[in-house]
Amino acid sequence: MKNIYLNSRKVLFPALIIGSLFASCHSKTADNDDKTAVQAPKKSTDTIEMSQKQISVAGIVTGSIEQRNISSVVKANGQLLLPPANQAVVTTAIAGIVKQILVKEGSEVRSGQAVAYIESPEFTRLQQDYLTTKSNLVYVQQEYDRQKLLNDENAGTGKVYQQAKANFLSEQQKLQSMAASLAQLHISVAALNQGHVIEKVPVIAPFSGQVNHVYITIGSPAEVNKPLVDLINNNGIYCDLKIFEKDINQVKVGQKVMLALSGQEQQIINGTIYALNSEFETDNRVVIAHVRVNKTNDRHLIPGTYVSASVITGSTTTPALPEDAVVSTDGKQYIFLALGQDEDKKGSTAAQGLNFKKTEVVTGQSDMGFVSVKLLADLPKDARVVTKGAKYILAESQKGNAPDND
Repeated sequence: MKNIYLNSRKVLFPALIIGSLFASCHSKTADNDDKTAVQAPKKSTDTIEMSQKQISVAGIVTGSIEQRNISSVVKANGQLLLPPANQAVVTTAIAGIVKQILVKEGSEVRSGQAVAYIESPEFTRLQQDYLTTKSNLVYVQQEYDRQKLLNDENAGTGKVYQQAKANFLSEQQKLQSMAASLAQLHISVAALNQGHVIEKVPVIAPFSGQVNHVYITIGSPAEVNKPLVDLINNNGIYCDLKIFEKDINQVKVGQKVMLALSGQEQQIINGTIYALNSEFETDNRVVIAHVRVNKTNDRHLIPGTYVSASVITGSTTTPALPEDAVVSTDGKQYIFLALGQDEDKKGSTAAQGLNFKKTEVVTGQSDMGFVSVKLLADLPKDARVVTKGAKYILAESQKGNAPDND
């Protein structure tokens, strides 16, 4: 009996060991299968498949790479300015009191138009002195004519004649001087000669333009050579650009310039360089380029506005795409090529769309909404490129980069 028990143990233990080894091997095989399933490679984000519905909703449009004439430009910043001849500080040549103001800030005025009136006792006195001198001139002229006649007939003395002549010339010059003074005050001497004495001095606009500032009020004192009104005329507006030292050799008189006003970058104003300064500015290493701004009827240009500019220095024919066709990510630029459906998915409902492949490019100059592109790999001659909707495709491709939660 004891022998039977011992024999049974000898048979049982090897069987248990063999069973345990078998189970262990089976478990490892299953684990390996699970790891293989988890580590299956994901689809590359360089190619993304989109259905026809996605393409339609995103408004994706494809086209071909074009050969376009792209301008070479020098970038610069500057400011709109007015020449001194288009700015005026209106003053009075005689002190007085402001009696009437005919304009306000922003008013349009014509050359020769009165912008204010000043009342002054001195002004009245000047007119009275003119009339007195004019009457006195009649008397001294008559005396001069009489003494001249006597002198010609040797009936008078030469000394009296010379005195009469001196008095006449003196009064004549005095009257001419007073007439010039009245003309500076915009008084009609012809009207004054008819006896029309004017009580108020008009303050006249020297040119047509717009009132920028009004410094006076009714009843305020008007002092000689103190500003009463500021006028500007924006028709002569121009632009000064700061050209950096490294770009000076590329910039020339006569080159065309595209100007974008600060805050209005989408609206371009054209101009032409008409002069270049011959020395650097004292504060920095820049040379000022003066740009004549083309007249524009639908834009109100304001002196002092900052601008960003592109000076067109040349042009070249190069492969180009619309700017919307190029996307940037991770510090690089890409375009999307439109490919056909995958061969193994053709005919399926889910695959009735296109595949798009992300392709790296190097961008160059931009011009009129197009940007030059340098391809880093050869493309088929009939290659189709996404020209609209590239940002949507990029966003869709980046969704696959999110980590799995399982």
